[in-house]
Amino acid sequence: MHDVPVFTLQGRILLGGVGESTFGSAKRSGASGIHRISTATRHVMTDSSSEPDSLPEFLDPPESGDELGRLGPYRVIELLGSGGMGHVYRAQDTRLQRTVALKVMNQRFAKSPNSRKRIVEEARSMAAVHHDNVATLFEVGQRNGTPFLAMELLQGATLEQLLQSGRRFTSEEIISIADQVALGLEAAHDRGIIHRDIKPANLWIQSPSERVKILDFGLAVGGSAVQGLAKGDSVVGTPGYLSPEQARNETVDERTDLYSLGVVMYEMFAGKVPLLAPNTPTQLVNILCREPLPLSQRQRDGVPVEVPEPLERLIMRLLSKEPGQRYETAGHFRKALRSVSDEMQNAQRAELAIQIDPGAGASSGVSDSGDSNSNAAVKSVGGNSKSLLMVGGLAAVALIGGGVWWALRDAAPEKQTAVASVAEKAPAVLAAGLGALKLTGKVISDPEVPVGQMARFRLQLTNQAASPETDPRVRYSQAGQVARITTYLQQEGQLKRKAPAFPRSFSPRQLPAPGETQSIEIQFLTTNMAQERFDVIFELQSPAGASVNSIASQFEVIENLRSGDLLGFGTIRTRAGKGADTFVSRGSTEDFGKQPALVVHRAGEEQGNVWAISFLRFDLSQLDPPSGMESDSVNSVLERIDRSALLLSMAPDSHPGAGRITVHGWPSDLPTPDGTGALDWKESGEGHLTFETSPVGEGMEGLVPLGELEFNNSGEGLKDQPDGIRFISKALDDFLRSSPGVVTLVLSQEGWLDDPTRFHSRDRSPELAPGLAVRWKTEASEPGF
Repeated sequence: MHDVPVFTLQGRILLGGVGESTFGSAKRSGASGIHRISTATRHVMTDSSSEPDSLPEFLDPPESGDELGRLGPYRVIELLGSGGMGHVYRAQDTRLQRTVALKVMNQRFAKSPNSRKRIVEEARSMAAVHHDNVATLFEVGQRNGTPFLAMELLQGATLEQLLQSGRRFTSEEIISIADQVALGLEAAHDRGIIHRDIKPANLWIQSPSERVKILDFGLAVGGSAVQGLAKGDSVVGTPGYLSPEQARNETVDERTDLYSLGVVMYEMFAGKVPLLAPNTPTQLVNILCREPLPLSQRQRDGVPVEVPEPLERLIMRLLSKEPGQRYETAGHFRKALRSVSDEMQNAQRAELAIQIDPGAGASSGVSDSGDSNSNAAVKSVGGNSKSLLMVGGLAAVALIGGGVWWALRDAAPEKQTAVASVAEKAPAVLAAGLGALKLTGKVISDPEVPVGQMARFRLQLTNQAASPETDPRVRYSQAGQVARITTYLQQEGQLKRKAPAFPRSFSPRQLPAPGETQSIEIQFLTTNMAQERFDVIFELQSPAGASVNSIASQFEVIENLRSGDLLGFGTIRTRAGKGADTFVSRGSTEDFGKQPALVVHRAGEEQGNVWAISFLRFDLSQLDPPSGMESDSVNSVLERIDRSALLLSMAPDSHPGAGRITVHGWPSDLPTPDGTGALDWKESGEGHLTFETSPVGEGMEGLVPLGELEFNNSGEGLKDQPDGIRFISKALDDFLRSSPGVVTLVLSQEGWLDDPTRFHSRDRSPELAPGLAVRWKTEASEPGF
């Protein structure tokens, strides 16, 4: 490996280099001790002095001399790179004995909810895409307040590093790289994910396989119109690679990624992006107003750029200002790329055939001339006649070969026209011919989606064709696209609009066979969408947009209280007033009231189906009432509850993985089997609550179901995180409004676990005790929600 000089481009510091790295971060190269990590918008380099002199806050002490420390189950071996948002470490997963790369957020950014949200969204985007051309994400978690990602450790370098090191790529290599990127993008687009930041720094070239991996989904969004439903969004992306619609801050879809891929291909030929400017404002103006110079008119190091004409046409089409002039999908682009590759190969074979078979040209150039003087001249040479004949033949071949090349070159558009004319003879795909295709089944989705979370829908496409004549797969077998599903959103009193999920297209081979049903998942992020109820309409259409049939559903975008700041909320703990917390265990009468942790557990059958259920009691009278209601009755005050959240903190030695807790409310009029009411249960001491004396002793039927609490404690990432787990539901809000002022919540485990789930109790830490956050309605609030 060798050191590479530092370059400055577009106001960013870039460091080239080839080595073992991940997330765009290179391993130390030679003796220079230089590290590098790529973020979504900038590159920062540090030298070996960036190696931590002391143990980072988020790392636990090392357990051996060959590691920097521990991050949950990961042995952190060495620092690979540092950047504006965090650090990348080489680490070993002690559970699966595999080497990984850990991307750890900087402490100063980890304190910001927006930054933590960013890394989680990046993880969600990457985890949703499983493909050989997308970097694999193994795990996302938090440790000691610090988010981290664990992903595959890659050998090789970024495309940016290779370009900066001076590597030149052949047309065939550029086609191969573009095809692999398109494959990865196609997988992402099929999951409703748009990358929005395709550039050389985010394309990893593995060594020695040359396989391409797409990195950094930090700017990725789900769907095409999320931005369009919001106001005041900022332009996101990297200057130079932004599509015109990104520069205008308009709706984006998969064609935005294709534009950026076109910029990358252009740069691989020309050594620079097509529309370069000294500053960002000018860059945006150029993207919007200037046409890029054709590649064939470019020079690189003083030499004209050599690019096959078909490939140049393809790249310039990708760089079209209007998305409608580009290829519709990554799949369509790959099909066009294959055609270009075939056209180039055919031209090369034709040229090669002429060069290695000059017989016809020699005969035409000498024997058929009819010139007796020529024959005499040949004879007069004597022993050299054969050589002279060969020279004359090669000269003729050169002339003919050149003529054939230009003829082939000029004939290329005609060839395409001929192909197009054949395609035009295929029957047009009409909506009437797609009647056998039906969108059926129930649309399954959570009807309430917090802002910034993914709305998910599952559809069923059925082929009801009774004969080959009515089967769209047979009838339109020559068509590139047969049908598509377009998603629309509609708010009350407004026209429907194309919205978050871009159209899902189907070729004949992608349609289900007659009598079969294909399950289709459509999802999109609700980032920046209005907190309102939406009708979502899925319409099956012909390629021209004519409606075949449709189904509809509803969902509501709600306030995100699961991860956002709880501004305006007051919080009480189980240690306040008449609060209490404990747990009970089936078959045990032991007093668990003073334990430092609350256990929620449902063991497997081999362990006798042991249950451990937790009880949390809160005294709502300890909340500060709304202004002006200090002397009002408890019932009047509680009716003013707007939203609420149950807050829990994960204790050590808790189940190190995903789990699900069912939350119930204990009605105030539901007595225990021994006749004790909900208000009067004892946490500890004489008459303490046991499994048999609690309402769960005879089943959960008498409790009020409030919903399910899902969490992911992978690698114990939630351990000791204050209020790291939140439970939000409108059923909880209603339960609190109708309560007498003291409420009991019951937590039971869903599923069978070998390890119990443990939450901090009030006896372990007053600050980490279970909490209940409540926000009051303002006078202007509407009744309900």
